[in-house]
Amino acid sequence: MISLRKTNKQGAHVFTEAMNDIMFFLMLFFIIVATMKSTSAIKVPVPKSGNNALVTPSKNELVLSVVKDATGAIAYYIKESPIDPEALAAFIMAEKQKHPENETVVMIRMDKDLPLQNLVDVMSVTSKAGVKSLIATEK
Repeated sequence: MISLRKTNKQGAHVFTEAMNDIMFFLMLFFIIVATMKSTSAIKVPVPKSGNNALVTPSKNELVLSVVKDATGAIAYYIKESPIDPEALAAFIMAEKQKHPENETVVMIRMDKDLPLQNLVDVMSVTSKAGVKSLIATEK
């Protein structure tokens, strides 16, 4: 005999309400972490510029900070590590040879109160090393 009764099959249910909360917290975490990135931990009062053009850094960017230390002497830092001015050219060349597939760019963050001659000296070192140099300014 034929069964005329319908069988009530219940489909599988996936509850995704908790997944929304998790995705929201992950998105919030990554947004906060992305905004906390600092180019350099050394605070340098850079000069102001009227040009608002934003230059995107290359994959092989060196951040060179030039500041006056507590004694009044000029100190050079690559990222947060102090470097001797005489060893600067050799360090830049070594970094350039480590990543030959990427263009090496030196971002110069120089204290606005330092003489212009220091900037010229640093730019001549980067030029002799065969890399491009950019000067960091405030908007």
